[in-house]
Amino acid sequence: MSLSRAERNALVETVAALPDAALTAPVACDGAELALADVITRLLAADIEARLELAASLDAAGWNAPAAVRHLQWAPSARARLEASLTGVPAPLLDGRPFAGEWSVRQQLAHVELTDERYAIACRYTASRAEDGPFQPPPDAYPLRDGDPTGTPGEPASAILARMRTMRDEAITSLLSIGAATLLRTTEWHTAEHTLGFRLHRFAAHDLELTTDIRRTLAALGHLPTPAIRLAGALIESWGELESLLLGVPEQCFDAVPAAGLSMRQQLDRIHARDRQALACVRTSASLTRN
Repeated sequence: MSLSRAERNALVETVAALPDAALTAPVACDGAELALADVITRLLAADIEARLELAASLDAAGWNAPAAVRHLQWAPSARARLEASLTGVPAPLLDGRPFAGEWSVRQQLAHVELTDERYAIACRYTASRAEDGPFQPPPDAYPLRDGDPTGTPGEPASAILARMRTMRDEAITSLLSIGAATLLRTTEWHTAEHTLGFRLHRFAAHDLELTTDIRRTLAALGHLPTPAIRLAGALIESWGELESLLLGVPEQCFDAVPAAGLSMRQQLDRIHARDRQALACVRTSASLTRN
């Protein structure tokens, strides 16, 4: 099941743009008057409760994540951390290079995008190769990697991340059905032999490595996230945790209704409804703050 991010994305964008004063302004939400920051932190707490409920529903349905899913399950949350690190970053900082000989943020993102594609090609080849076939795919199976990555000058971060998200989703989906025995096949990474299962873990590990590099670059450029940007980033990371939990879950599990309680689809509808309600509160508060 593809998990819609429309409501969460709209909420993130609106929260990230708030001035500090808006976070302490009182706003009526869910029958109570709360500081806007409290509205967001309550939503984050509700996300945690929702993940616990969804996990319980998965247990009740008797669904056990297959081996490939377990290997890839950190990938959505790792990607969410990378995306969160770019929340509220001014466009000019994407091309700043504070360290001699090191890449800009735009170049680092281009590297992640290219690496995702190359990782997926290598993993699919290893999973499907004949026992007596070549150990590695031919060089021309990969997209060209020549010199430093560049990215597209002037392309906004939102467009870059949207394209990267589509590519990542396609890559991960193509690998979820790899069998447990196939994950033990040997492949190569950085001239050393590893199992295919290890290569699947590299999707998340590479994102975390680049997230550290991106944060370091932005800090050196003087970027200091505001409290609102930090809350918006937390909303992204929380959504990534939800995507990790639901990775590879078969469609029929979402409509199974337990003896007591809501189906998983109904639980997700409730999460979307909370996001819409929070977005309405944020927009109301932002309007009052401007006036």
